[in-house]
Amino acid sequence: MKEIIILNLGWNGSIIGDQLQEQLAIENQIQDLNLLNKESDFLIKSFYYETQNGQFIPKTIFVDSDTQFQKKKMYAKQNFSSFRQMVEKCENLQGVLVINTTNQNYDNYIKEQQQLIPTVPFYFVNLIEDQISFSQQISLLKCYEMLKEYAEVCLQINGSVFLENKQYTTYPPRNISQFLSFCLASINQAYKKQLDITTFSQHLFLDYDQKFLSCGFDNTYVNSFNNNYGGINYQEGKFNKTGLIIRGEPNLEQVKLVQDITQIPIQMGILEKGYPGIAQISNHSNNVNILAKTIKKFEQIPKQFFNIDYEVNEGLNQIVAAYQ
Repeated sequence: MKEIIILNLGWNGSIIGDQLQEQLAIENQIQDLNLLNKESDFLIKSFYYETQNGQFIPKTIFVDSDTQFQKKKMYAKQNFSSFRQMVEKCENLQGVLVINTTNQNYDNYIKEQQQLIPTVPFYFVNLIEDQISFSQQISLLKCYEMLKEYAEVCLQINGSVFLENKQYTTYPPRNISQFLSFCLASINQAYKKQLDITTFSQHLFLDYDQKFLSCGFDNTYVNSFNNNYGGINYQEGKFNKTGLIIRGEPNLEQVKLVQDITQIPIQMGILEKGYPGIAQISNHSNNVNILAKTIKKFEQIPKQFFNIDYEVNEGLNQIVAAYQ
């Protein structure tokens, strides 16, 4: 069994680790997260070190096959010895994935951990003050591929995916990773073939500031009108795809590619007044009232606005009528 230790630094790093655990449980049909490492074929160990308001918080959380480590709180001074215990428990350790999502300087701390296992590679994803800095040319997209290889299962990370292209240097919405992972899952399950995710990503996401595509799911709402990031806010940990957001001017071929992969009709869309260029495409009943109120607005938007040829088909009106 191949093993990898995920070292999550900071509040968001801990969240990413939790979401990895949840996704593994979902894919392995495990109801109790505490049983994840007992029932699945893949053993994943997460090590958390939290900070808040620039201060070190003396708490770490372990998720390990050994029950004595599960969700066990320990003081920061015990981090060093506890990490050593985790390393010693691994039989086939492939590497340590470090996710740093704070602006704190962890260099000395990480160096101490590297000295413990000098022959094991450390992979770094640094997210500092909403800016992305790459270390060893690795992104969360690479983390996805690496974890999938180690786990020998198809992982779906409900976190941020940052593409290798250097033009993506601003913090994108987290739903991009959801979209990519569901595209991968759809291909693996429905099409029985592998997609070159790097090529796919480079062609799909051109310039985040102007163009991006993302996918929406059950129990979600569009919060792009309430914050600076845009996109989807995920609710209740459910991941059933129900929609697609088009923002900016995506290429028609790109939209068709997304439609083919996600099986979502591109004609079903709404446009929010005051936020031109953002359209939600969804067939979920919870969005029917929004669809009914905005369908006329959508029809009034010039087609050249999106630089794609779109239409509101009769099926959309039928859905609205059926739920009212």
